[in-house]
Amino acid sequence: MKKHRRKTTGRLSALLSLLLVATMAQPLFQTRAAENDVTMDGNVTWSYLDDGSDPAGDSIAAGYDRTSWTKDDYDISAWKTATGPFGAKKGKINDLGGGCTPKTLLTQYKADGTTDIEAFFFRTDVTIPDASKVTKISGSVIYDDAATVYVNGVKIAGFDDDSITGNLQYGGSNAGDPKTGTISTSDPAALAAVKDGKNVIAVELHQGRSSSSDIYFDMPTLTFETTVSVPVYTQKNISWTVGKDASEINVTWYADVDGTGTLLVAKNSEVSGNEMPADAKSFTANETASNKSGYYNYQTTATGLSADTTYAYQLVNGETKSEIRSFTTGGTGAFSFAAAGDPQIGASGSSVNDTDGWEKTLKLISGNSAFDGVDFLLSAGDQVNTASNEDQYDGYLEHDTLLDLPTATVVGNHDSGSAAYDQHFNNPNESSYGTTAAGGDYYFVYNHVLFLALNSNNTSTAEHKAFMEQAMQATAGQDITWKVVVFHHSIYSVASHSLESGILTRREELVPVFKDLDIDVVLMGHDHVYCRTYMMDGLDPMTDASIYNDADYSSITNPTGILYVTLNSASGSKFYTIKNASFPYSRVMNQENVPNISRVDVSDSQFKVTTYRTSDMSVVDSFAINKKHVHNMKAVSAGEATCLDEGNIAYWYCDECGKYFRDADGEQEITLLDTVVAAKGHQYGAWQVVTAATTSATGIKKHECTVCGKVETAAIPVIQETTTENVTTEEETTEKVTTEDATTETTQKATTEDTDSDSDEDTTEEHTGEMEDTESTISSETTKDTGTTEDKTGKDSKLVKTGDTTPIVYVAVLASCACFVGAGCVFAKSRKNKQ
Repeated sequence: MKKHRRKTTGRLSALLSLLLVATMAQPLFQTRAAENDVTMDGNVTWSYLDDGSDPAGDSIAAGYDRTSWTKDDYDISAWKTATGPFGAKKGKINDLGGGCTPKTLLTQYKADGTTDIEAFFFRTDVTIPDASKVTKISGSVIYDDAATVYVNGVKIAGFDDDSITGNLQYGGSNAGDPKTGTISTSDPAALAAVKDGKNVIAVELHQGRSSSSDIYFDMPTLTFETTVSVPVYTQKNISWTVGKDASEINVTWYADVDGTGTLLVAKNSEVSGNEMPADAKSFTANETASNKSGYYNYQTTATGLSADTTYAYQLVNGETKSEIRSFTTGGTGAFSFAAAGDPQIGASGSSVNDTDGWEKTLKLISGNSAFDGVDFLLSAGDQVNTASNEDQYDGYLEHDTLLDLPTATVVGNHDSGSAAYDQHFNNPNESSYGTTAAGGDYYFVYNHVLFLALNSNNTSTAEHKAFMEQAMQATAGQDITWKVVVFHHSIYSVASHSLESGILTRREELVPVFKDLDIDVVLMGHDHVYCRTYMMDGLDPMTDASIYNDADYSSITNPTGILYVTLNSASGSKFYTIKNASFPYSRVMNQENVPNISRVDVSDSQFKVTTYRTSDMSVVDSFAINKKHVHNMKAVSAGEATCLDEGNIAYWYCDECGKYFRDADGEQEITLLDTVVAAKGHQYGAWQVVTAATTSATGIKKHECTVCGKVETAAIPVIQETTTENVTTEEETTEKVTTEDATTETTQKATTEDTDSDSDEDTTEEHTGEMEDTESTISSETTKDTGTTEDKTGKDSKLVKTGDTTPIVYVAVLASCACFVGAGCVFAKSRKNKQ
């Protein structure tokens, strides 16, 4: 679910992960009893050792215990004592930066005066009246360059100390200024170490390198927090898994309530306060007996989700309701996911330590910028060390990050023997092929990428092939751009399992199937080591440097082979050593006994895997497969637009990707709209008279489109016989017809005889043409018998009469023409000359 947006909280210890964070319904709440807390402040007196010696003695001696100095029975009477802060810069008390100035000077250098002492050791003690009430230890340490904190010989916190394995050893951040580490633990082992009465607090401080310029330690506060009640949780192991596509998400959880389980979902914007809206979507869960005694397993699917949307959710079992949390669905384009190998909680012998290592990795996924926007977490199997161990599943699942981050897991060999896996992961499209007690093969589609998850504990290649073929057939219409296979047993590794016969058989059988099915990438686990192959053409590595984009073999474009990646442990619970053997398929192999976590970025044109060390987020390896689309161009000839129909420019169309281009090389992309040439519309010439209008009949005129030849005709109105009231010398006369209803004035051009150059015939033709071009005229018909004029409205209007039936207006016209004909002609000729 794209663009992973989640709450980011402070560092959670193992017990918080196991008991507090992911257990959501809380009918009885934990109550703080601050008045009973025991706090140690920065003014405490410390005993310390700064002479460069190992407080545990000779490291090669029999019975050597490097942490013996952290325990109550160790004699520190010869140590120096002082109050902090402690430190040195270039052998003196100076400001180390960040406001950190030592109060007590440490001996920074060995006898040669230039080589830094590797480590410094500090002890103090604190009295706890009632250790049984202590439920958390919190505080802070300011250090340069690495620090480890102990209570009565038990480690409760470490900062930049992952590489420290001995007392006299360089290691740490080598940061410019001292760093602040936060102590916050409810680890059962740490709490069990607290006892009534005196408790020893010990700190070892390590120099980053032999030439470091400074060293610093201060513990401003350390608090032993107490509670007066124990929380009771009735919902646990909440596990979100990907849906069959991005519009769905699956969930499963345990509850000690028998009955109906319900998932409520609503858009986050619709939630107010601590209540879900009344119209929240409700999804009923299926209930079955669970692998954990006293609990029931509930599973359901939320459907109809919109892309790139934040949803609030709540789990309901009877009267028990979880807190309201939220998740965000992915978008519709490029996406990313985190990829983890073998968390295997319990493999180290300490589920607490393994849970803590897994928590650290999950916090990187949820809080580190390198993993900003990831949509889901993919695990390549072995979530736990013992298939039926519910405590180990607590260690895997009970983390804040997993409350709103979907996962996609596969069945590892350590998961396979119990139905507990199937109860904790509600996988979509699960098949009857590839089954063991834990479940079978399944698939899902995420933004046009088909993920095929195989249960490689089932060694039937025929079943896996049939499953993949069915999945591809079912998704044939979904425009699949990448095909990714995920399973546990790595067939291309370099560590302990790589030469086993079962692995070699899987390789020989599965690889040809993957090639036939045109798989792009295969992600695997199992061997607790990192290995990235060359691109593989079937069983043959493609080692020719010319096919890769650079000398580092870090990317390739339009390859024909398959990439295989084996993921290292993401929790640090177990590592395997690289075998001393030839692995011609391996381009990159890495084992530093440091947990790894990978980010995979996917778009239509690129699939990129970047693997990080969780210790410092440095990059182990990065590889990208680029797909440059090869257009299958179809030329479209230009089509000329007509008067009524659109045309088009010449262009090219790719029938593979459906895009349009101006050029055959596909460099100038355009839209379909860009190809359109608008219709021209008719372009008519001048009107021509077909039949002239008369005083008793309409005429006909026509004009023709100069483009397509279309002919359009129109009527010429009847010529009206009207009385001219005034004649002007401006070549205009005003005719006025008076009726009972209204007075209408029309203006028409007067024909002026040019006695010098215009013949009577010319004048007549000119006048006739002008009359024919007139678009609007008063249509009236004079009736001599009645002395009325019928106008356009059909009404009769009275005209003033002479002694006979001729209207007086005609007499006025004749008189006017006789009086002014001479003057009119002279004036008209004069005006024409001026023009």
